[in-house]
Amino acid sequence: MLAEAGPLAGKTLTCFTEDSFEAGFPNWTAEMLGKFRQYRGYDPRPYLPVFAGRLVGNAEMSDRFLHDYRKTAADCMADGHYRRFTELSNKHGLQTEVEAAGPSWSATICSDALKNLGRCDVSSQKSEQDGCQFPEIQTRSGDHRPVDGAVRSAVVLSDRWSERRANERQFDF
Repeated sequence: MLAEAGPLAGKTLTCFTEDSFEAGFPNWTAEMLGKFRQYRGYDPRPYLPVFAGRLVGNAEMSDRFLHDYRKTAADCMADGHYRRFTELSNKHGLQTEVEAAGPSWSATICSDALKNLGRCDVSSQKSEQDGCQFPEIQTRSGDHRPVDGAVRSAVVLSDRWSERRANERQFDF
């Protein structure tokens, strides 16, 4: 694309856009053990049996490891995907506009929406999916843009959000 844009890259072609992440359930990488040590500061290998349903130490220790694992997977997504996409785009004079907070078909993806949004130049978000409306405030917060107006409409999602419309409520900020 950049080669075809030639001298127009960064001028006429100014932004790459990515829709919501719908490419499965990224939960491991060949570098996962090293990334875990980098992000969490300890060796995960003694805790790997937890993935097979075994307790290591006790239930609390095993749960803490699973929490750290999920945070690591989310950090890998934020830095290895969204930050890298932005770095490569910026290198060629382009910005990124990314729907990095979901929703996603990957409903169980380990993800930190605000961290993902903060790794992009401009954040974007679906306003509605499956009859459910999504608040703009999270998206705007992620890329550090000011929120227009004193009152924003936010959405309270019911526990059956995909089966019925969300109820709107007003929140003053």
